[in-house]
Amino acid sequence: MKKFASILLVFLISFSFLTAFAKTPDYLEGFDSADFKITYEIKVNKISDFLFAELAKELGFEDKSALDNLNLSFTGKVEAYGDLPKAKMYVKAPKEELQKIIGALNPTAEAIGDYEVWIDLDFTDLQNMVYKVILKTPDEEKYIYLDFAQYLNVSQPGINIDFSKLEQAAKEKLEPIVEGYKKALENVKTIEEYNEKTGDYKFVIPASSIYEALNILVEYTFTNFDKIVGAYIDYMKEIDEEAANSLKEVLPSNLELLSYQAMAKMVVQTIKDMDIFADDALVISASQNKEKNEVYMKLALNIQTNLYDALGKSTLMSEQELKETFPIDGVNVKKEDFDIDLSVSINYEFSNLNAAKVDFPVLTEQNSIDYIKKIAEEQRLYEINQNFYINVNDKRVLFDTAPYIDNGTTFVPIRKLMNALGVADDKITYDNGVVQIYGDNLEITLLINSTKAYVNGQEVQLLSAPIIKDDRTYVPLRFISENLGFKVEFDSFGEGEYKFYFINIYSEDYYNEYYNFEYDDITDEVNDAA
Repeated sequence: MKKFASILLVFLISFSFLTAFAKTPDYLEGFDSADFKITYEIKVNKISDFLFAELAKELGFEDKSALDNLNLSFTGKVEAYGDLPKAKMYVKAPKEELQKIIGALNPTAEAIGDYEVWIDLDFTDLQNMVYKVILKTPDEEKYIYLDFAQYLNVSQPGINIDFSKLEQAAKEKLEPIVEGYKKALENVKTIEEYNEKTGDYKFVIPASSIYEALNILVEYTFTNFDKIVGAYIDYMKEIDEEAANSLKEVLPSNLELLSYQAMAKMVVQTIKDMDIFADDALVISASQNKEKNEVYMKLALNIQTNLYDALGKSTLMSEQELKETFPIDGVNVKKEDFDIDLSVSINYEFSNLNAAKVDFPVLTEQNSIDYIKKIAEEQRLYEINQNFYINVNDKRVLFDTAPYIDNGTTFVPIRKLMNALGVADDKITYDNGVVQIYGDNLEITLLINSTKAYVNGQEVQLLSAPIIKDDRTYVPLRFISENLGFKVEFDSFGEGEYKFYFINIYSEDYYNEYYNFEYDDITDEVNDAA
């Protein structure tokens, strides 16, 4: 069943690609802004109870009825102008829609809120392009802000790109390749219907045309491989000549190309042998309600096959694998139980045409997180901690100054460690070289530059003394953690600057839940797996 799930994923990806063949009526290109609703839907027309249950189990659904007419909707607004990418968009995934998926995967789980995304694109002036994304998730109080255009400009100071020249290179080098693909596909049979009176439109790619198109794409790609790759390398030279030259060095040989071409043809033939599409394999339909100022579109991929025959006709499963995976006994499970008739579709509803407007939230330093800067800061912290992998309950702790080891004791900055262990800042005091930490019925006292420490007033001797280094107070990790009730595991390997330290810190509850298995529990898991 896992092989079938992978095959279905390939077809869904192909579905998205094949929509590029479609032409839409002129009136659908006549609006620049709209409110929209997009619904992804799986409609099951025919499937046996046996196969239905197997698919639900394979896809991880605990509630098998969730596969019946499964759909997920998003709403939003869009403004798009001109042929060049210039658009503003707002998309909302409502909590109740997300619950459909989450509840099906785990009936006891609940969606915690809406997800919202704002996108602002303007590539009409590549020298001053706009590429901004704002996210609002229910698990984060602040807006998450990403300015990709600024990131591209500041993160590559050594690369000076002439965007006008780049645009010209795209037109000269890449556009002819795209036109070549379009021309190669011109004779692929399609069915197009348009009723001028009603405004209804239908575009169909039959199953036979899908196989023909895939073969044409394979043939065109490998026949023109040198020209296609050469055009791409010439284009890349305008961005990074060194990278373009490096690409030349890893190009496949003629013998390797022949091998890849044979493999690609074999994949297409396997898809054809499986014969999984209905006659109207890909259907794009549209209609317009001028009175309500609305437009509707639907892209549907229709699958109609017998799964047993499909896998048997292909090279994906041997006869023995088929028998083991699908135990047909003629009584409880019959060959007809593997019949599938379903459609996977995307439905578009556009309203408020040419009057919709995308409003962006006003961002401040207080209500937003600059995620690009956050990533850069995390990268800086990873470099600081590159030799130390310190985890609390399997979550890595990144210190802003480097941990170190002295006399067999690992020292880390106190505040970050305490916060990771669940100790708030107000439970830590500093006074004239004396550091005190307060926990439940616990008081730890450390003396800077002294190996003496105290736990609830009882003196303890440390191997090395806490110190102040790089404006940070460093304390012994194991001593603090274990006295707060945590379990510490230490490991290391390598030598010199390539020596790495792995320190895992676990709370008692976490350790017992995930690591402290009894032998009988492990035996039960092995038996279940067998």
